Amino acid sequence: GYLPFAITFGSFLGRAMDHVRQSVGHNRLKVNVVGSHGGVSNGKDGPSAHAIEDVALFRAMPTFAVVVVADANQLPVAIQASIDHPSPVYLRLYREPTPVFYESSPSFEIGRANVLRDGSDVTILACGPHVGYCLAWADALKDRFSAEVIDCHTVTPLDAETILRSAEKTKAVVTVEDHLIVGGLGSAAAELLSEQMPTRLRRVGLTGYAASGPYFELLDKVGLGLNAVTKAVDEVLA
Repeated sequence: GYLPFAITFGSFLGRAMDHVRQSVGHNRLKVNVVGSHGGVSNGKDGPSAHAIEDVALFRAMPTFAVVVVADANQLPVAIQASIDHPSPVYLRLYREPTPVFYESSPSFEIGRANVLRDGSDVTILACGPHVGYCLAWADALKDRFSAEVIDCHTVTPLDAETILRSAEKTKAVVTVEDHLIVGGLGSAAAELLSEQMPTRLRRVGLTGYAASGPYFELLDKVGLGLNAVTKAVDEVLA
């Protein structure tokens, strides 16, 4: 009668994926899998300890919901939502101290994205700590463009309604994630938009393995910092 939470580094989940697929996914067992140290947040331990494929792995399994937590205040409500969700959930967490921008006990619904900043020029879809970074960057660059920032904390099932409504308004979309641009939020958004509302799109994320180094320095090196996001916005607005 207990609800199991299986927890390990996100980078090491590959070792367990056969069991997750066969035992949990196919049987729709109510098991919540938690991957810590998401993305390159485990910076100094190097590429073998970076979880940059995990969202793609779980997104490919049709019975799993995939939730990428944005900050510390969102975590408790995301855990409760994952407990209440009827199917298996993959919950992705991080290591380093990251921005806390939600108030205590924010509203949270699996499959429902949160529009955190209204804008008219470009839609920024982000997940994980990069939601907080993008909020700060959008404010810092507000004289250059008006960005609508959306927390896409649930990559599966994706909130198509909110994304399409924003894309219809701005006509330009940038996705930002600490994950490979293949198989994660960027891929999910590209699939949705290409099929239902062709829109100018740029994906910001990793294109290969990273290196070893302090997390915040590594973000710039691998193309996940302010310069990369600004360049992507400039390209969709060109």
